[in-house]
Amino acid sequence: RRPGLLPLAFVLLGLAVWTQNRTALIAVVAGLIGIAILQRRFGLLATAGVGGALALLLVAILAPSLLEHLKASYSAALSPTADDSGSWRLYIQLQALVQGLQTPLMGQGYGGYFRFEIPGREDVLAPPHNQFVVLFLKGGIVAVILSVGALAAYAASLWNRRADPRFSSRERLMAECLLLFVVTQFAYGLAYDFVLTFGLMAGCAEVLLQRAGRRYSPS
Repeated sequence: RRPGLLPLAFVLLGLAVWTQNRTALIAVVAGLIGIAILQRRFGLLATAGVGGALALLLVAILAPSLLEHLKASYSAALSPTADDSGSWRLYIQLQALVQGLQTPLMGQGYGGYFRFEIPGREDVLAPPHNQFVVLFLKGGIVAVILSVGALAAYAASLWNRRADPRFSSRERLMAECLLLFVVTQFAYGLAYDFVLTFGLMAGCAEVLLQRAGRRYSPS
């Protein structure tokens, strides 16, 4: 809604595509679509869809090889079993779930290490690419419920306060960005650990909410 920020948005989108961090881009787009649907901004969705189609058409004309590369990359993300890396990740997640079912209530605890056996390969000592599976493995179903509940509660709080008249226009924009950041963790956490700066961003959201809460409403 701010014309001055549109160039920055296009630059950031281009950088996101260029990095080929598929999970991040898919999570952000899914979050934006979900929030737009909840806000009933169907005109915005239609405009974004047309703009995306025109952008793809432009890439197809000017850089067809890039389009083919992106198509191969993102088709693998949407069909992980057809991709060697995706199959490997799914197998590790399955192994982690099997281990987690041995201590389903409180988990293994966070003092140990990760070890997953893959037939025909060396044992994997890295955590599975799924934060919710890690939570279940190390903290059990209790950790999963607490974490998902905290995310949902924070998203609901930011959603309910997004139009608070005590926010300045800049604060409202930041609150909407932070809402998107929280919402995207549900999708992003299915393929990676939570974003490292999540705690910092949640703290920024808390500062906004607390500061606005101490102000008198203009009404």
